[in-house]
Amino acid sequence: MADIIMTITQPDANQVFDTSDSVRIQVSISGDDTSQINKVSFYYQGQGDESASLIDSDSLPDPQCSWSAPSVKSDTEYTLSAQAFSYDGTAIGDVATCSVRVNKDPSVQNKTPYENGSQNLGYGSDGKDFGADWGKANFSITAQNKWGLTLGISQNITVGMKSYTTIGGTFNVNVAFGADFNLTGKLGVSAGCKSNFDSKVVDLRADSEEVAASKFEAKLNKTGVVLGLKTVMDSHVKALNKRVNITNQDIVSCQSKVRQHTTLISSHSNKFDQVNNRFSSVSSSIESVQSQLSDLNSDIQFVDSRVCQAKSEIKSNTARIESIEGVVIVG
Repeated sequence: MADIIMTITQPDANQVFDTSDSVRIQVSISGDDTSQINKVSFYYQGQGDESASLIDSDSLPDPQCSWSAPSVKSDTEYTLSAQAFSYDGTAIGDVATCSVRVNKDPSVQNKTPYENGSQNLGYGSDGKDFGADWGKANFSITAQNKWGLTLGISQNITVGMKSYTTIGGTFNVNVAFGADFNLTGKLGVSAGCKSNFDSKVVDLRADSEEVAASKFEAKLNKTGVVLGLKTVMDSHVKALNKRVNITNQDIVSCQSKVRQHTTLISSHSNKFDQVNNRFSSVSSSIESVQSQLSDLNSDIQFVDSRVCQAKSEIKSNTARIESIEGVVIVG
């Protein structure tokens, strides 16, 4: 059977979709003989699914289908695939695949049943900026349908800016300097009421106003210690910031001096290059003069040779003249 090559051309790999988006799935097919293909079937398989589910089937020449992105509680990866089949139902070629992602559906949160008496109505995990130097924070809204009973006094200390209101028996004291005291409301039961738990007698009596005020004052004193430590830490931080600023100034000054020295070095380097060029020019001139002197010396030697030759010829001619004169005299 001839080789068949199939590729998913739409959507793009790793493309992101929202719930209910209509996703067009299209393939391209190539091979020696595509006439043997009866249909192409399209499938999808979500992250964690045991098997792929059929979307639809289509025939040549342009097989394609449409898939509606499902509603999911969290961002989910899906694998889209396509398989070609012959007329007898035999799979032809390899399976073409493409991975995409479907974003979470915020409305799914409200469809979650109550678990342990509470339901999440909505949340944000992208760091919403609340402004006023509070920075970014996540939030969550939860509804509850359960009752609770607190016996005794619950006290909490929170360091940092925090302010909220609790409905039902809890009083909040918000301090501007960042301490938050949470005092659970007193359980109003008559002094003589008792209850036996595991053969132990427990008095359900609330503290008096004086005792509650005394404990509250103790908490304030502890908060004063915390504030004192915070003041000391602030002073240390300011001192460190001052040192950092001084160090930054020194660094800037050093950088300026380095730039100045770099400029001077560059200037001296240019002057050295000029002197070197002049020296090279003088050296070339000296070589030229030496060459001219050598030529003159050669000319002088040539003239001296000619002079010597002339002297020799003069001597020879003088001897001949004298010989001729002697012959004349004898005759």
